[in-house]
Amino acid sequence: QTSPPRGIQTALVMAAGLKVRAFVRDVSAGGFGLEQMPVLDPGQPISVELETGRRFTGSVVWYKSGRAGMRLNRALTPNDPLLWG
Repeated sequence: QTSPPRGIQTALVMAAGLKVRAFVRDVSAGGFGLEQMPVLDPGQPISVELETGRRFTGSVVWYKSGRAGMRLNRALTPNDPLLWG
């Protein structure tokens, strides 16, 4: 098993009754980009658990070809290590 490229984290994503391994990338204070995702509808609730054990909840904003964007229910603080990782 290879490590994901720098700036990309493996995560367990729960959405639409599914649990899938996916990759988190493009982290911003308000949301995450996700890769290797099943088809999701905008507005669906979504939960992400990083390998570190941190959990985040939010909703799907967009989906296209295995990639999705999620808006966090609670924005990250400006000094959150995820924004600087």
